[in-house]
Amino acid sequence: MEQRRQLRILLKLRAKGLFFTHLLVCIAVTLITYTISMLGGYVAGLVLPPANELLYAVDLSAYYPRIFLFYGILLGLGLLTAPLTMGSYAWFSELSMMRTPKVRDLFLWVGDFKLAIKAFGAALWFLGIWIVWGLVFLAIPVGIVILVSMKAGEMALSAVLFLTGFLLLVTISGVVLTIVRASAYLPALFVLAAHPTMPIREAFRECGLFMAGRRWEFAELLLSFLGWLLLGSVTCGLITFYLQPYFNLTVLAFTQHARATWLLENGKGGMDTVWTPETIIREEDDTDV
Repeated sequence: MEQRRQLRILLKLRAKGLFFTHLLVCIAVTLITYTISMLGGYVAGLVLPPANELLYAVDLSAYYPRIFLFYGILLGLGLLTAPLTMGSYAWFSELSMMRTPKVRDLFLWVGDFKLAIKAFGAALWFLGIWIVWGLVFLAIPVGIVILVSMKAGEMALSAVLFLTGFLLLVTISGVVLTIVRASAYLPALFVLAAHPTMPIREAFRECGLFMAGRRWEFAELLLSFLGWLLLGSVTCGLITFYLQPYFNLTVLAFTQHARATWLLENGKGGMDTVWTPETIIREEDDTDV
C-alpha cells in the first residue's frame, strides 16, 4: 500500500512538473478541447426541459423524446470529438517525451480520415466496455428493484425497507465495481493515441494484460482527483484549465509505467521509441555512430 502511494505521488509530481514547464501551451490545448465540448453541451442543454419543470411534472412520459434527444446529442458529441480527444492524448504523449509538439498537432487525428475512423472505433469500444461491465454488475440489482417495486404493495413494510437498504448497498457496490473494471481500460486510449498504427483490438487487449493486478491501484489514482473535481464544480469549471492537463499527464504517466513494467517482466522486446524520452534516443543514435 505504501509503495502504491509513493508511486502515485511520483507520477503526479511528474505530471505537475510537465504542466508548469509548458504552462501556456497546455492551457491553450485544454482551452481548445474544453471550448468545443462546452459548445456541444450547451447545444444539448437547449433541448432538455428545465429542471423545475421535470421535478414537478405529473407524467414524465411526455418529456421522454426530449430527454432521449439530449442523451443522443451527448453521445453523438462524444463520438464526434473522439478524434480531437485522441489527438490531445497523442499531444500530451509527445510532450511527456520532451518532443515539444505544436498546438496544431492537436488536430492530427481530426485531419486524417483513417485516424478519425479509428478514433470513433476506439470510443465505441470503450463505451461497449462500460455497457458490458454495467450489465454484469448492475443488471441483477436493477432487476430486483423493478421486481420489488411491482410487489411492494403485497409485502410488509419492514420487508420493503430491508430490501431497499440491501439493494442500495448492492447497487452502490455494483457501481463501484463497474467503475473500477471499466475505467481500467482508459489507458488503452493513451496507448492507441501514441501508437496510431496499432489495431484497436490489440491496444485494448494489451491494456487488459498490463492493467491486470493494477485496477484498484488505478482506481485509487482516479479517486485522488475527486477533491479537484469538487473544487471544479465550485469554481464553475475555471480550474479545468489546470485539472484537465494535470489529469491527462498523470494517467499517461501511469500508463507508461504500467506498460513498461509489463513489457520488461514478460520480455516483450527492446526500447519503445515512441515512449522513450528524446534525449535518450539521441544518446542511443550517438552511440551507434
